Amino acid sequence: MFFKKYFFFLFFLFKSLLILSQNTESKSFTLKWNDNSIIQLNKDKSIVLPLVYDNFFDGLKLPTFTHLFKVQNNVNILEYQINNVKYSSLPQSSLRDIDIKDIPKEIKSDFTVTKVKNKPVAVFSLSPLVNDNGQIKKIISFNLDYSLNEKVSASSSNKSALNFVNNSVLSRGTWYKFRVDTTG
Repeated sequence: MFFKKYFFFLFFLFKSLLILSQNTESKSFTLKWNDNSIIQLNKDKSIVLPLVYDNFFDGLKLPTFTHLFKVQNNVNILEYQINNVKYSSLPQSSLRDIDIKDIPKEIKSDFTVTKVKNKPVAVFSLSPLVNDNGQIKKIISFNLDYSLNEKVSASSSNKSALNFVNNSVLSRGTWYKFRVDTTG
């Protein structure tokens, strides 16, 4: 009985230390737009797109917003939210080279931690156009609230990798082994 109490005490102590190691932060962004950026594709063809300054467009010719910032070593993004989003209408003339059906109906984003030149960096990406029932809106400002926590030990990450392998689509179905007599 003593060991059971001791185990639960250590378990809750460990969990509370994990919670305390979380780091919650917030960043505010204001997007500056050029509604009619001229992009020269080749000497004979150019397109006009709405772009966020110092950012690019994707393969569907939709503007993107990407922000990189330094983070501590050995951290993961626990969760993030986009709050206090302010929109502005986009003039129809800015949309002539964009297929409206490609514009998402809600904010699409991605937030990851990676390494750039062997230093940890958080990369936040956002699709700043939204199709609100046929009215195209551009995001002009928002807040990013996020929580970081320290990476768990290698033994825990190996355990999650094993779970991933067990859930593989290759673990189901019938497999056959063929012998090959010659190479080439």
